Amino acid sequence: MPDVEWAYQTELYYKCAPARAFNVSGTIQQSVSMSCGWDKQWTPADTLPHCSWTHCEEPPEPAPVNFTQLERVWDGEMVELDVTINYTCIRRQKFLSDFGLDKQEATCRRENKWDTPPQWLQCVESKSPK
Repeated sequence: MPDVEWAYQTELYYKCAPARAFNVSGTIQQSVSMSCGWDKQWTPADTLPHCSWTHCEEPPEPAPVNFTQLERVWDGEMVELDVTINYTCIRRQKFLSDFGLDKQEATCRRENKWDTPPQWLQCVESKSPK
C-alpha cells in the first residue's frame, strides 16, 4: 500500500459498524476524529480506540419446533445490551407444555449474542370451554 501524504490540518472522522461505538477511556462515543498537525503527527492520537458492542442487531428467529408459531414482540430497532425481547404464540394459541405461560424470552448480551430458551416451545390452538 503506498504511503499517503496528508495535508496540514486534514481532519479524519471515523464511526464504528452498526450496534457498536468507540470506547474512549471508559466513555462511549459514536464517532472520533483526528487531525494532522504541522509536524505530520495525528492528534489526539494516531490509533483508533476499540469499537465495543452497545446493542444487538436483531433478535433471533425461534427454531421451528413442529408447528410452533411464535411472534417476536420487537419494534425493528437495534436492541440495547441486557434488554429482553418477548416471544408470544400467535392467534391466541398457547404453549403446549404450559398453558399458563404467556411468553418466552431472549436477552441481548455482549458481542451481539443472545440468551435464548434452551428449547423453543410448541404453540397449539387453545379451545375455550363452552
